[in-house]
Amino acid sequence: MDVGCGTGNFSIKLAKMGCEVVGIDVSKEMLKVAEEKAK
Repeated sequence: MDVGCGTGNFSIKLAKMGCEVVGIDVSKEMLKVAEEKAK
């Protein structure tokens, strides 16, 4: 679990290493960016 994931840089790196990741952030805009980057 990545609390305060922001734009997802760390979460995406972990996912590419095979980890199951859940990103949480208070900013909906940051989550939108993270979601786009993860595609």
